[in-house]
Amino acid sequence: IVLAPSHVRALRPIRSLRSLSIGSSKRLTAEVARELVALPSLRQLTVHGALLPASFLAELKAGQLEALELVACPNLDVPEFAAIAKIKSLQSLAVMMAGKGRSTIEGKRYELFELGEDAFKAFRALPKLVALLAARRLSHDSCHDRRPEAIAGP
Repeated sequence: IVLAPSHVRALRPIRSLRSLSIGSSKRLTAEVARELVALPSLRQLTVHGALLPASFLAELKAGQLEALELVACPNLDVPEFAAIAKIKSLQSLAVMMAGKGRSTIEGKRYELFELGEDAFKAFRALPKLVALLAARRLSHDSCHDRRPEAIAGP
């Protein structure tokens, strides 16, 4: 789907909406993120297969997200992880790849990212983080590691 700000705005009357999953084949905009943080009870967001510019992720810091799951979002790099590091309310973060490491969005093929030092630096910057899933492939052996030392790093 193409998620427009008006689509998210239409969800505002659902005062009890705590969790939202978005499957998208498009780029999510900063305007969509501003509407997401305006949802009064939203605490968990899952995004599957979308381009997430740093501007989208930066807007999420204004909300009260406790859990963020990013699945097969191919463009995550230094600016995007820096924006994630500023979402200080996050308690649970999942960054996952799927398939063979490629994704097609808006008719263009993208290689899925590798988690490098910048990603783990961002993870360490999240003061409330208690659950982290960072996986190259989704499989039965992927699991949340809830131990603080698992994300403390050097």
